[in-house]
Amino acid sequence: KNPEAQVVLGDLRRGRGEFDPAIAAYNSALGLRKDYPEALFGRAAANLGKQQYNPALADVTRAIQLKPNWSDAFLLKGQVHEAMGQFDAANQSFELARKNNPDNPYLYAEMGNLAAKRQDIAGAIAAYEKSLSLFEPNPDAHFRLAQLYFSQRQFDSAVKQFQRVQQLDGQWPRTNYWIGRSFAFLNKANEAQAALEKTVQQEPNFVEGHFELGNVYRAQGKRDLALNQYDEALKLQPAYGPAWLNKGQVYEELVNLPQARQAYEKALASPDPQVKDAANNALRKLGVK
Repeated sequence: KNPEAQVVLGDLRRGRGEFDPAIAAYNSALGLRKDYPEALFGRAAANLGKQQYNPALADVTRAIQLKPNWSDAFLLKGQVHEAMGQFDAANQSFELARKNNPDNPYLYAEMGNLAAKRQDIAGAIAAYEKSLSLFEPNPDAHFRLAQLYFSQRQFDSAVKQFQRVQQLDGQWPRTNYWIGRSFAFLNKANEAQAALEKTVQQEPNFVEGHFELGNVYRAQGKRDLALNQYDEALKLQPAYGPAWLNKGQVYEELVNLPQARQAYEKALASPDPQVKDAANNALRKLGVK
């Protein structure tokens, strides 16, 4: 057997998500050539895929000892530390990876992921933007950046990023949902409605999609359509408190107080304390509590 061929076979299997056969191939390579850094790296990556973090860390650490300036190995070591929740160690490894290869777009994407986990939103945005400046057609980086913009209420920027994801990968899940929600916050009701209608057409069992479409209909005064969408959400998840709460509010707007009361009482079963409090307050106003 040829150790290089075993590493190629391991890489192929790992790329398919076949981690155990990949590890077997890397083991064969290491049996033929002790301390083969590429085999250690591959085995570490496969073990990371299996969530076997300690052996992954041991292998990638040894690979770095054998090739001290290997940027990809530092990147992998950072990913292992990040998966273990060791964020400071992950950041140190990513910085060493950057020192050895400052133009790796995937490194900056990983740094963005880490910064987001650490609630460093500004740092995460800067890292994703840097990643995209080096390699723009990366739908995952665009999507993560879009979600960060959304979380910061930068909805125009979020829409642009979500739309770019669609251009790069038309099958990327739920981009229309996020576009619709962004347009709703921008008070662009027609655009929000169109995006959310596409969402429920593409994914009819998506509870939040029906709920948000109901909210857009309600904001436009289309109360019957709103109620229909809340009912669709409740068919899928009968205890979905936000839909019961908003359904009660729509019935109250229609001065159908018995139906409003019934919906609010259903909302009381929600595990969300904000929904419960809102339902209790609504019932008090109706003279029920």
